Amino acid sequence: MLARAIERATPSQRDQLMHLVGDRHLDDEGVRTAQRLIAETGAVTEVRQMIVNRRQQALDVLVDAPFHETGAEALKVLTDLALPGVNTW
Repeated sequence: MLARAIERATPSQRDQLMHLVGDRHLDDEGVRTAQRLIAETGAVTEVRQMIVNRRQQALDVLVDAPFHETGAEALKVLTDLALPGVNTW
């Protein structure tokens, strides 16, 4: 997500992010600023959409995969456990 944010950031946002991420003594305010900057670039939305798309691709593959029905269902459950709340993104 950080890589996406840096790619999408304006020069000013990029400079701020690089400074914040490299700060060994980053405080809570700095973390909030970095979170805000990352969100402003659209990286959070983009990465979430990538996750949703790839999860759906995996679920689509399961439809025709040569797994026993129980195994396929277990894999579907694992996607929900690995990505809690993904259905609401």
